Amino acid sequence: MLLAEIYYICITQTIKQLQMNNLFLPNSVELTQISNILNISQDEVKERISKGFKKLNIELEETDDAGVLFSQIVSDYGFEMFAVTLMVIGRSEVQINELFGNLFYKNTSEDCPQCGCETETETDGCWGQEWEEKKCLNSNCDWSESGEPDWDLKRDIALDR
Repeated sequence: MLLAEIYYICITQTIKQLQMNNLFLPNSVELTQISNILNISQDEVKERISKGFKKLNIELEETDDAGVLFSQIVSDYGFEMFAVTLMVIGRSEVQINELFGNLFYKNTSEDCPQCGCETETETDGCWGQEWEEKKCLNSNCDWSESGEPDWDLKRDIALDR
């Protein structure tokens, strides 16, 4: 078996293991910059992170840790960011440290488009109209969506008649 095939199998297993937890590391500007600085693929960076977190016994919960920046997770476990970056990434320059701290896992099983966590939907309405308002239940995420009509637009249309 070629070294490339073995490497591919290892990366695939690591990614599948993270996906079994319904968590995945989305491609991002930060991930791209780290891979460019280290001159390795994004999958290799993801594998280093997965293995590094396992070595440090950082166990991520799909509902609690989705959308939470790595800097917060590392802090919650009582580690210093530079030390974790050095252990996980292999280097700990200020730029890599900041980029690594701004990464986060996303949850594949829920419906927030920003972090992947559970959302809450409420029905609201007035003056005979109803609409849905959705918001993410993750306290680290500020995503929300409202189907509320644009009342200024409705007023302007009524005035033009």
